[in-house]
Amino acid sequence: MNRIIVAGARGFFGSAVVRILRAEGCAPLIASRRPGGDLMLDVEDRGSVRKEIRARDVIVDATAPFQTRTATLVDEAIAAGADVVDLSDSLGYGKLVWTRDGAARDRGVRVLNACSSVSVLSAFAIERSGIREPVAVHGFLAPATRDTANRGAAESLLSSVGQSIEVQRGGELRHVRGWMETREFAALRRRGRLTEMADAVTLPRVWPSLRDVDFWVDPNTRGAGALLGVLARAPLLSPIVARFAPYGMGFARILGSREGILAYEVEGVAGERRSIVFTGHESFLMAAIPAALAAMRLASGEPCPAGIVPVHQHVSVGALGAALTRYGIRIEQREAR
Repeated sequence: MNRIIVAGARGFFGSAVVRILRAEGCAPLIASRRPGGDLMLDVEDRGSVRKEIRARDVIVDATAPFQTRTATLVDEAIAAGADVVDLSDSLGYGKLVWTRDGAARDRGVRVLNACSSVSVLSAFAIERSGIREPVAVHGFLAPATRDTANRGAAESLLSSVGQSIEVQRGGELRHVRGWMETREFAALRRRGRLTEMADAVTLPRVWPSLRDVDFWVDPNTRGAGALLGVLARAPLLSPIVARFAPYGMGFARILGSREGILAYEVEGVAGERRSIVFTGHESFLMAAIPAALAAMRLASGEPCPAGIVPVHQHVSVGALGAALTRYGIRIEQREAR
């Protein structure tokens, strides 16, 4: 088996990937900008990347927030002949990575972008729904904030609040203002606020029938939704809020929920609507399981097409479903009302 390197392995989701890889019998290399791991690796420094990676390595990139990332790691990996699996949820980063498709194909390199809850579980939900010609997918997340309140998650969330974001509507990407719209998910009895996610670009590449793709979030912490609603109407306050975010994360770990919900409402061309719901006590593992499985697949030499790999080809539906169950994630299908 080829080397598996986890960049950002000391972060919250990077450590979750390491945990799963080890549980599955792998020995990943711990990579961080700080000493003490197996490799010192700064994903934004070309010299650092060139020094540490080599051909046929599989790099799991868990270095958030991806909203501010460049394509340095992907470019250097392609040049070296190494594969990359990232946990990005960023639409902008996904667009950037897709411009490297030709270069990756030429070098025989596999790049698995958004190999996480977004967008691998999004694709899994569509396939699980049984709707073959989906026209709309509405994602919903209420995170287990007592576990997931961390700097990267906070910065990812704040990047959409009150800002110009892109969603897929009417078959094209449109700019709207984040967090200003709400949507009720009747099957969950929950309401979310509109945010930007990579699904808007990753899913239509697989299902051209999709006309509407959006994502909605409930902070799952008492008072946080109302506070962020105020911020959305006064975006000039964002720098102040970002400054005090560490204190907010402390409150979230106290007041937030211990169990998260990830759900997708899928609509078909014939008007059928179904909801696929993922829950679990350690629901944050949903973000790490797809990347860990994909890294093992690539490192073992299992065939996978070169280039930017479509999200429905990252891992098999059967293997993903079995792993989710193995790690305590419940999967339920409900008729959307």
